[in-house]
Amino acid sequence: MQAGTEEKTKDRIELKSSAEDCHVVGFSNKYAAYLEGADGDAVYNGRLLMGIGLVIGAVGVATLIFGPSTITYDRLSGPTFFQYIQLYPGPITTVGCVCVAWARNLLSKGLMSRESYLQAHYLVIGADGRDVSSEIQVRHLSDDRFHVSVDPSLV
Repeated sequence: MQAGTEEKTKDRIELKSSAEDCHVVGFSNKYAAYLEGADGDAVYNGRLLMGIGLVIGAVGVATLIFGPSTITYDRLSGPTFFQYIQLYPGPITTVGCVCVAWARNLLSKGLMSRESYLQAHYLVIGADGRDVSSEIQVRHLSDDRFHVSVDPSLV
């Protein structure tokens, strides 16, 4: 049932031959909205989190390796920021590794290319009137222009 409703929401591209250049009206705007949406944000946030996680992890590992064996601090004022880092290098390294793992999860989703986006969001109808969306090869030419060809080996 859901597949039928999903196909109704897809825009249609009708081919007149087995290989042709198509102008897909409004594709650039839809793809730009996709990049600025949640998927684009996930990639940006993943890169940012990866950088932060690598820095935090490096500080923790460096403190584990090169840190002092004893730390002294004033009992009244407490440890300074750098003394806290020296006191807890293990948890700091763990936090850095968790940030890197989370970033890898966000980055693994990745962004669709223009060709993949076209195949996922458009219904391609062949010259004979049947759905050939799974049998096509797509190449992006420019803004709203694509070269679409029906691959007979995929039939």
